[in-house]
Amino acid sequence: MLLLGDVLCEMLQHEHQDVVVHAAKTVSVIGDAVQKLEQTDQAPPLTHCVQMWEKLITPLSNVLQSNENSPAKAVACDCIANIGEKSFKELPRRFQLLCCALLVGSCSDEEASVRAAAVRALAMAVMFKTLREDIHFVSDCGENILRALAEPTLVVRAKAAWALGNLSDALVLNLHEPDADEVDDDLLVRLLEVSIHCAVDNDKSEVFSNLCKLTKECKNLKVRINAAVALRAPRSRISYAANFAPIWRGVMAAMENAVNVDDFTEYKHKDNLVEQLCVTLAHLCCQLTPSDLTDILDHLVFHYDCAKAVFTQVFQRLPPENASCLRILQAAKYVTVDLVASNDAQSQSLSLLQDIFIFDF
Repeated sequence: MLLLGDVLCEMLQHEHQDVVVHAAKTVSVIGDAVQKLEQTDQAPPLTHCVQMWEKLITPLSNVLQSNENSPAKAVACDCIANIGEKSFKELPRRFQLLCCALLVGSCSDEEASVRAAAVRALAMAVMFKTLREDIHFVSDCGENILRALAEPTLVVRAKAAWALGNLSDALVLNLHEPDADEVDDDLLVRLLEVSIHCAVDNDKSEVFSNLCKLTKECKNLKVRINAAVALRAPRSRISYAANFAPIWRGVMAAMENAVNVDDFTEYKHKDNLVEQLCVTLAHLCCQLTPSDLTDILDHLVFHYDCAKAVFTQVFQRLPPENASCLRILQAAKYVTVDLVASNDAQSQSLSLLQDIFIFDF
């Protein structure tokens, strides 16, 4: 492998651009093959792999920093992604930092093909434990994915959507790492919201289901808060589609669960979690149609006492000009003035809702 690395190193610096492209493709293929061999008992010596990459990273960086040969630059991003977790971990820190800087920088390349390859490579690299636990790299990855998702170029958006899935997996894995730093709340909310907007049909059901699970079960209350906020990202009833009743059930169950939080270390976030769940349920109330009233009746009956007590406590605690308070009042107006039932089951459901929003002082 060392001899192969020497040969490819020279070819990556060749004057003919076609040779550079094919050399980069060869490097990428070798990197992918080595990772597959690492899953067997035929893996090449790790020290040889690391030494090969130490030789190749500098010429690859020259390719990525050149002002020409976009095809080679796109493949060079693939090469970095295919270094693999084991080799990357053993690379000197300066090479690790260089790889990260190259991928982040390439996300702003003039060519869409390079931007697409770079955002995909970032999302592959963020799964490396070494980088997954680097909060600055994770944040850079998230910001670049969000920017790519907003691009007009389809190929970039498609790669970014795939990358968002990888980043989500990395964030979930970090939840189980007690010493892992937390992603900035604002970034996390934007990632959760865009996950909903990007998802379609069955994928959207899965996203909603996972968010409901997070609001109820995650040990980290800040994550629960962000998930609750993300659940109100859809601005219209049609965006929730057939997921509306399950989401309603999930939010009411999360509210009951939040009231019973007894972890003293998370206690400072408890009030905010309860408030955000109230605002999310208020948002859902404003999306209700008469037919929804039948679907949510059982959940309303089951969680009525808790919901009544929680909404009263939150409303009494918040100043009138508070945004959360205003959202709750909007919901109260909607269910008492605008929403009309058309049968007995709907009337029972609507009556319970109206009573929840009659606050006892």
